[in-house]
Amino acid sequence: MVKIEIKSEYLNIESTKDGDIVEIVEEGELVDEEGKFGKDKGKQIKRLYLPVKVNNETLMWTPWNSELKACCIAWQSDDTKTWVGKKLQAVHHNNKLIIKPIVEKKVD
Repeated sequence: MVKIEIKSEYLNIESTKDGDIVEIVEEGELVDEEGKFGKDKGKQIKRLYLPVKVNNETLMWTPWNSELKACCIAWQSDDTKTWVGKKLQAVHHNNKLIIKPIVEKKVD
């Protein structure tokens, strides 16, 4: 018997474990593409592709708008250049992946 392992190029529930720490490694790229879900289905949209590292593996994260807003608020910036090196936590809930930004407290 040969045991196979299916790997994903993307950050998702299959490529993470609950509680994993994810680090943003590049500022990413906005790409014009056709929407695939909900009200954006069939429309031209801009999607952000952000390279991240989790468990010593580099993956691509395509954040939802709610995740982008959470990062902008948590890190007080909408410029992804300032997000490089920032960390997120992967949370598994009801068989879905939730990504939460981690805010590091400044030590005076």
